[in-house]
Amino acid sequence: MSAIETELPRAKVPGCYVHFCQILWRQIQYLGLVGGYREDRHLRKCLCRLMAAGYLPVALVRMNSDELARSRSTLRLVDQYPALLDFLQYMRNKFINQDGAFPI
Repeated sequence: MSAIETELPRAKVPGCYVHFCQILWRQIQYLGLVGGYREDRHLRKCLCRLMAAGYLPVALVRMNSDELARSRSTLRLVDQYPALLDFLQYMRNKFINQDGAFPI
């Protein structure tokens, strides 16, 4: 029995935040965004905001994801890093849509 199950017996834990971030980091690597992540603070901030979705209440995840995807700063980043659009779509399909394997 885990500490969470012991201390919060009625809590639903759909996944582990470390593994969530690990999955996202692997996708960042796959899409070739690591260099931009390391060198461009704006891209790093955008990707970190997406990783922080694991801390949001479920009701706010979709709204915040949509808001971030439509923001001017993200659209500018997509112009510079077209793979960011693929990452946003991956995140939406995998974690936000009802059809995703691990919906938030």
